[in-house]
Amino acid sequence: MKRWLLTLVFCWCFIASAQTTLSLDDDAAYIVRYEKTVAQLKNDSAKAFGYLQLSSYCRLIADTVKIKRYLAAGKQLAGKNLFLEAAVPYFESLSLLTTGNMPLIQNKLMEAEKKMSALTSKDAFMIRGLIWHAYSTSQQIQGKENEATKNFIGKALPYAKKSGNLFLIGNVNKSVGIGFMNANQRDLAAQYLNIAIKNIEHASTDNPVRLEILVETYVAAVENDIYRKQLTNAKINLDRAYEIIKPHPASNLFYKFDYVQGIYYNRVKQYDKGLEHFEHGIALGLNDPRSVHSVNRLMYGRYETLSLKKDFKKAGAQLEDLIKSPYILSTDKKMYYKDLAKVYTNGGLTSQALKWSEKYIHLSDSLYEAKFQNDIIEMEKKYREADNQQQIARLKIQKKNAELTAKNNKQLAWFLGIMGLFLLILFITIWLLLKNQRHLASQKLLEIERQQQLALSKAMLDAEEKERNRMATDLHDGLGGMLAGVKINLSSFASGNEMENHSFELQKIISQLDSSATELRNIARNMMPQTLINFGLETALKEFCDSMMRPDLEIDFEALNINPNIPFPKQAIIYRIVQEILTNILKHANATEIVLQCSQRQNRFYITAEDNGKGFDVDANNLKSGMGLANIKNRVQYLGGILEISSEINEGTTINIELEAD
Repeated sequence: MKRWLLTLVFCWCFIASAQTTLSLDDDAAYIVRYEKTVAQLKNDSAKAFGYLQLSSYCRLIADTVKIKRYLAAGKQLAGKNLFLEAAVPYFESLSLLTTGNMPLIQNKLMEAEKKMSALTSKDAFMIRGLIWHAYSTSQQIQGKENEATKNFIGKALPYAKKSGNLFLIGNVNKSVGIGFMNANQRDLAAQYLNIAIKNIEHASTDNPVRLEILVETYVAAVENDIYRKQLTNAKINLDRAYEIIKPHPASNLFYKFDYVQGIYYNRVKQYDKGLEHFEHGIALGLNDPRSVHSVNRLMYGRYETLSLKKDFKKAGAQLEDLIKSPYILSTDKKMYYKDLAKVYTNGGLTSQALKWSEKYIHLSDSLYEAKFQNDIIEMEKKYREADNQQQIARLKIQKKNAELTAKNNKQLAWFLGIMGLFLLILFITIWLLLKNQRHLASQKLLEIERQQQLALSKAMLDAEEKERNRMATDLHDGLGGMLAGVKINLSSFASGNEMENHSFELQKIISQLDSSATELRNIARNMMPQTLINFGLETALKEFCDSMMRPDLEIDFEALNINPNIPFPKQAIIYRIVQEILTNILKHANATEIVLQCSQRQNRFYITAEDNGKGFDVDANNLKSGMGLANIKNRVQYLGGILEISSEINEGTTINIELEAD
């Protein structure tokens, strides 16, 4: 597709159906020229895009037949072109503007945005800028000013800048500026409007609405500067706008121009000139059904000018004509009623003032408006009972006292409410503190019980270890020594006497003594292994595993990163845990293979034991009362550890233990 065609199409603005299409009366000629240009294109994609943009241009002349025809032609030629497929929903949304169906229009815009988001060319960014400009404008029409301004700044403006199209950048800045004007943030609005003017002034002139949008931007900047009291700047932009529209006296742009020109003359106190512009705009738009809102605004401007001239009777008549419009909102009508009551009061027309004040009272709901009603009633009494000043003064005093009483009651209600809220907060705070204290006391009691339990467990374990140590010493040094002495004596006796007939029996007795002594040493070693005392936990565990192995039982022991500086009491407990585990497996599991792994990571010690035995039901009641398992649990609990047992019948058992090692 030719580059000039792509940049040409995007340089137009979105104008909502609820607004008047601004025109200098030369749009039809531009469309005819562009129709000829598109007809000469040979490339299908370029022609498709030309038809799509023609469907949007024909909105300027309100030709719905051409809009539909060109849109259908563009869609037919679009084919599988990704850019054109993404652009079609955008142009469809523009064709729907006359329906006023904002949800449908917004859905089409978001459909186009979704498809166009996959493309990253400048043309794609331009379309996305137009999409978000249109979507934000639709939000303004729905009264969602904050959301619209957010999308103008956060979506439309960044894409416009990425596209590099000066007209689009200016048009979006204009919309942002008008949004800030509506929010009464005049200085911010001036910044965006000035940026808009600079960009639109330097934008391509091959654009059917460039001059219209430039005039609209000048006019918005003028109105904003008038309220900012920057009258010099306002006059400059007024003159620039007039130079553009002067050759087109029938242009509906005069509606906006005449309004700001009128309020400008009001500000410089040239009221007659202001009236001329308001009346010129009204006369121009009376026969244009699309200009009703602009004409209403001009009428209100004329009313304000007549009021400033103190021609209250004509001002009231103008406002009464304005109220007859079927397009006046209720909120505006309420304001007009109030203005009528005020202007007739200022003009001394008491009966008229009373009439409109009653209408205003009937339409009003707020406290501010109720106060205004009372003022009007008091004013009417003043005119009707001018000879009774004392009564009026007394009524004013009563009213003042009532207001004072109401104010005092309101203050008292606030005080009582605040005090009640304070007491409620105080009560809740005290309740929460008491609840927290009870919780802390309960936690403290549980902690004391746990510490006592740990102390009891420690005492039992220490006593058990001491008793084991004492019994091991007694067995080894006492009974072991006695058995050794018996063996020596028997051996000496056998060698010193000829007992050929009884040598076999004697040797058998000596052998039994050897076995008894060996078994005694094993028992003593198990009760307090010297290897643990002399060489530490890892060596003691390995020696124990070796001593437990049999021809029908294989034990695979693995030690990883065991710190030799673990306190000895904890080493002893860990040893007893492993000893109890292997003993239980040996007694109950009928296992042929055991895998034992002991490891340490920082201050945590891990024990994992797996066997291929017959397994058991871990939830069985008889297991909960078993001494072996209870001993393991007590020792694990004492070391602040975690015990997990996983077992399946005929599938073996896995025991995982995690302990504190420091």
